[in-house]
Amino acid sequence: NRGAEERYGWKREEAVGKISHQLMQTIFPAPLEEINAELLRTGRWDGELVHTARDGTQVIVASRWSLQRDKQGLPAAILETNNNITEQKRAEEALRQAQAELAHVTRVTTLGELAASIAHEVNQPLSGIITNSNACIRWLAGDSPNLDEAREAARRIIRDGNRASDVITRIRALLRKTAIEKSQLDINQ
Repeated sequence: NRGAEERYGWKREEAVGKISHQLMQTIFPAPLEEINAELLRTGRWDGELVHTARDGTQVIVASRWSLQRDKQGLPAAILETNNNITEQKRAEEALRQAQAELAHVTRVTTLGELAASIAHEVNQPLSGIITNSNACIRWLAGDSPNLDEAREAARRIIRDGNRASDVITRIRALLRKTAIEKSQLDINQ
């Protein structure tokens, strides 16, 4: 018909008498024997086909086949209806790509936020360690070393070192595939 001439590029005279699937190099979603077996069994088949137009471009169609039978109930012909869904498929693929890109951006953003949070959590005790270490050295380096203050600074260094270690341990536990552990929290502490 005229629509097929426009869609595929062959004139009526060139196509009449030819097997359409050979002319258009149809790509089937399953072997043609399986499709024909379903058509004979149920009287219908539908699926997506890829046709190649005369100029070599591929056309994706939603195809519906209906088996026509003669008066004795024997297969006589197949009525095939095709709707061009090429642009819809391209739009779906563009959407899939955009969604994949968005998911990637989301993951990168989340990782950036996580990295900033981890850096903040680890830097706090490290800053305390550095500050207390410098104070400890000053208290020990004086003319009369202040051992009590130096001892207290060393305790704070140990405490802050343990806090940094705890942050790393919690992060590693978060990434481990284990059951969630619930515990009570003293908000005032």
